[in-house]
Amino acid sequence: DDVAARTYMQAVRDQLPRFMLDAGATNANRWEGEIAFRSPEGLARTFTVIAQVVREPDGSVHHWATIARDITEERQARAELDRIATHDALTGLPNRVLFIRKTTEALERAGTTGVKVAVLFIDLDKLKHVNDTIGHAVGDQLIVSIAKRLANATRPNDTVARIAGDEFVVLCEGVLDDHVALDIAERIRTAITRRQDRRRRGVPALEPPHEGPALPRRVHRSR
Repeated sequence: DDVAARTYMQAVRDQLPRFMLDAGATNANRWEGEIAFRSPEGLARTFTVIAQVVREPDGSVHHWATIARDITEERQARAELDRIATHDALTGLPNRVLFIRKTTEALERAGTTGVKVAVLFIDLDKLKHVNDTIGHAVGDQLIVSIAKRLANATRPNDTVARIAGDEFVVLCEGVLDDHVALDIAERIRTAITRRQDRRRRGVPALEPPHEGPALPRRVHRSR
């Protein structure tokens, strides 16, 4: 409608590069790119735009001819596919693919800065027993509960990922020394072995281990 058209044209005028606005004083005749704006309904939209300058015989600008295509849904679908490919469906945490990507990037940064990176592995015991005796629905609730506990026990910039059915891993950047990594590991151990109110949550509690910590502690250094 007219309102939407005016909104789009205003976005074109606002976002086209300066060399297109000053086309009369340059040799620039064509521009291709993306323009984002908000529709009259308040929705964010993204268009691909091709803008061509139409000139008079003397070279002065007569007008612009533009072709635009709304790629908002395409962008959203692509983002959703990427999310599905890189995140665990049950917990919403990064999966093995995204974790490897993030770890590779973290190690590259660590190689430049010299700051350590820690990778903590968490392997839950007796999840199969829970699935076999109480049911997979309860096992799934337990997995989701553990994922939330891990997120709450770690730092905001740490990456918590689920890499297998009963296996989680935490990537910690900016680790100044081993004590920092071990402190995070201890917070994780405490969080995932904390008893729950079974009547309120319907999720079985994890028993504290009889020997050693609930998770192996492995500090990977990169210099």
